[in-house]
Amino acid sequence: PEQVSSYLHMLGRQRSLEDWQFVQAVRALRVLFCKLLVADWADDFDWDHWIDAAQSLEPGHVTLAREPGCSVSDMLADSRDGSLIKNVGEVHPQWLERLVTVIRRLPRRHLELPGAVQEVPDAT
Repeated sequence: PEQVSSYLHMLGRQRSLEDWQFVQAVRALRVLFCKLLVADWADDFDWDHWIDAAQSLEPGHVTLAREPGCSVSDMLADSRDGSLIKNVGEVHPQWLERLVTVIRRLPRRHLELPGAVQEVPDAT
């Protein structure tokens, strides 16, 4: 399963790949491992996570921080000394990197906060 996750992660980073092509690849791998090879881990693999990760985001979406140039080390460098994020990043950098990766892969509906103020376009 780790090799499949690594492959899908690499595949998902290819900018030339359309969302539907990524979903098609995930579904093809699911059929291969679940139905044809009947791999013992395949039914427990989170295929839906990878399909959800295929959503395109509009250019201004906050989760586009996943693009090159915004790394966890950049975030830590910009954080205040003594802040929780900086403390966690210094003590457990691998866990912070994993957390950021998981958040960046969440579907948009999981990132919207109930009652959050939405930007209102200027009426002028």
